[in-house]
Amino acid sequence: IDELLAARAYGAFDFPDQAGQVYELTVAATFRMLEAARRNGVKRVLVASTGDVLGSNERPGSEDDILYMPSSFYGAAKSCSELLTRSYGTALTTAVLRFYHPYGPGGQPFLVNRLVRLVAEGREIRIEGKDGITLNPVWVADLARGVRLAIESSKAGIFHFAGSETLSLRELLELIGTIVH
Repeated sequence: IDELLAARAYGAFDFPDQAGQVYELTVAATFRMLEAARRNGVKRVLVASTGDVLGSNERPGSEDDILYMPSSFYGAAKSCSELLTRSYGTALTTAVLRFYHPYGPGGQPFLVNRLVRLVAEGREIRIEGKDGITLNPVWVADLARGVRLAIESSKAGIFHFAGSETLSLRELLELIGTIVH
């Protein structure tokens, strides 16, 4: 798992070679945590997730959609983790916290921080399609405030932690280029 965390710090893991480790760190670990909470009388569990569970699906969806459309193994594993968490809703109060591309100080493994580093180093970044994926990055301080509110709350459900501005990957890279150069 240490190797997997180190790989994530640099932006990726070796799929499919590290798929088992991703599964253990997301799905299996979530199950063990939920079971331990249930057995030990824990009343409320919060699980960190990612907007990647929704993939790049353009159709409008709802939290009741059974089939998410993750476009990566990591997104699929986190989707499984969310489904397990939701199924424990009869035994525990559960909250899924979906993070959408956090960025800021101390966030070396975050996508936006990795992009800043790559642009500053003059490295090539390939974009799929004309403009790439759409993102709405969230500043880490705003994310921290949201997580604090979720911890203090007694509400169950899925909570989205995203920035207020939506950008294409191309727009984001152009903005980063303007800032770092």
